[in-house]
Amino acid sequence: TLGLFAEEIRAAARRYGVEEALVRAVIKAESDYDPLALSEAGAAGLMQLMPETARRLGVTDRFDPAQNINAGVRYLAELQRRFHDPRLAVAAYHAGEERVARYGDVPPIRSTLAYVDRVLAYYRGYRRLAAPPRRIYKVVLPDGRVLYTTSRRGKGVLFEVK
Repeated sequence: TLGLFAEEIRAAARRYGVEEALVRAVIKAESDYDPLALSEAGAAGLMQLMPETARRLGVTDRFDPAQNINAGVRYLAELQRRFHDPRLAVAAYHAGEERVARYGDVPPIRSTLAYVDRVLAYYRGYRRLAAPPRRIYKVVLPDGRVLYTTSRRGKGVLFEVK
């Protein structure tokens, strides 16, 4: 899913100072990258914007990926500035910022607790995918071919030199 909506995600993440991996994690948890997703509660699009939030952020079409991502990331940035903790920002994205502010932590709502765990698991995964390999090994195979890999055993091949 790194290629899906890559430009929109990269631009919004850079514009609002939110880590791309976190944006991707929220999109994965909210809509599984379906720009036409619509929840029973009325949230729409990739980042599942509620009508009021979309209006406040100037979105005219919640199903437009560029508008939806831009507004969703802007809102996530606002939540990060308010709560200074990605975990609380994610909880506020799901349960509402006033609930998180009142509780002073992730509110003990089963669906919100599960959502925060899911987003943070996706976040860790996307961070690993985006991180460059720590070391690249040159492996010479018995037939003389040379492989460059992130594993000493020749697994995880990056490319072959002929």
